[in-house]
Amino acid sequence: MEKNRSPATRFRRYPFEHKQYVAWGDMDAFSHLNNVVYVRYFENARVEFFRRLGVWSNEPGPEHGPVIVNLAMQYRKQVRYPAELSITLGVSRLKTRTFSFVCAMFDGTGECVHTAEADFMWIHFEKATPISVPDEVIRAFEAYRV
Repeated sequence: MEKNRSPATRFRRYPFEHKQYVAWGDMDAFSHLNNVVYVRYFENARVEFFRRLGVWSNEPGPEHGPVIVNLAMQYRKQVRYPAELSITLGVSRLKTRTFSFVCAMFDGTGECVHTAEADFMWIHFEKATPISVPDEVIRAFEAYRV
């Protein structure tokens, strides 16, 4: 590693990018981004990912869709208001009924402030049972495999 390079700059940017502005109300009593807000920011990026790909919608009454079954998050650097974050996502695993995302969030200086991994299962909501990830979703995800 270069002498002056921060360890937080060694993290990979993934193929999908979402910009997230930090709101004043997202701060905690210690004047930095509240730790639970990172979960919501990751969720915002995932929702935008699905929306842009046109593979799933949160319209009322969908029969099936993705459900998160595991989430691991690593806090790397404090974030304070005002800030704009670049949240990058990639598809790290794609199986018949499940898939996984990796996420890295970067601040305006290019330093990685947070990383995450999440596992999802495609569920038939009414039956509450896992089903196969639709072929059109699998095809759309291929361009974002890492």
